[in-house]
Amino acid sequence: MADAAARRSHVVLADGTVGGSAATAGVGTDDGLLAHLPVTLPGTCPALVDQHLEHFAVQLRSWVLHVAREQPTFGPSA
Repeated sequence: MADAAARRSHVVLADGTVGGSAATAGVGTDDGLLAHLPVTLPGTCPALVDQHLEHFAVQLRSWVLHVAREQPTFGPSA
């Protein structure tokens, strides 16, 4: 995914400590999207990991619904 621009964001705690990071990159393909979504979170903070997993689930659902609206032939019956 060398040709995709990556965006890195950080989880920063109130005291300024960086608690994790994510770098998202995506590139359109002939039949969809190739996404690279690495996340670094501390294993010592399971609540943060759980919250981010929920965030990813909501975000992925939003992407799929958006594509389905934009591409009426999207899906197995296409």
